[in-house]
Amino acid sequence: MSIEEVLRWLHSGKILAAELPSAQADHSSWIGIYPLPLDRVGTQELLAREGVVLTPRLEGTAYRLRLFEIPNALRDTYFGEQDMTHQQNILVVGGDALFSKISELNVRLDTLAPPWHVDYPL
Repeated sequence: MSIEEVLRWLHSGKILAAELPSAQADHSSWIGIYPLPLDRVGTQELLAREGVVLTPRLEGTAYRLRLFEIPNALRDTYFGEQDMTHQQNILVVGGDALFSKISELNVRLDTLAPPWHVDYPL
């Protein structure tokens, strides 16, 4: 996906995901990117809990990047939070911060897709 396609998809309120290289051969590693519109009260509360300070001129969307690994044996079955390893939840505000973080995490834009296209397990 291009930068424009990623933003268009996320700004329509939809999730993007990608499978990432895993540290363990018998695990799958994932990233899910969730849009969080700044005008929603729930988003503002989440950002405040995480220590993200919103300024009055800040508009647009925040994003939650959820990274985790799961054992391949659980991939097609039920699994819970306790089964996930290497979990990270990263919050960023704005497109520039999103693409900076994606780059820092070495996630290629062309691997991002709708969750059902990559068998995202959540």
